[in-house]
Amino acid sequence: MDYEFSEMACPYCGHYPTYWRWCTEVHCDDGQIDVYNLEPDWYEPGDMERCETCHGTGVEAWCPSCGKDLNEGR
Repeated sequence: MDYEFSEMACPYCGHYPTYWRWCTEVHCDDGQIDVYNLEPDWYEPGDMERCETCHGTGVEAWCPSCGKDLNEGR
C-alpha cells in the first residue's frame, strides 16, 4: 500500500507522523464523484456528490497508531 508521511501529529493520540495518500475511491476526482457516470438513468450529466471515502478532500489521512480517520468530521 502506497502512502506518504504527513507533517502533522494525530489530534487524537499525538502520534507523529500521520499518513496520507490520494483517494483510492475509483470514481473520486478531487473529493467529488460524478454520479451520472455511475447511474445515468437516475442523474443528469454533471451531478456531483461528495466522496465518502475521503470526505470531499481528495486525500485519505489516518493515524497509524490509533487508526483514526483524520478527515472524518470535515
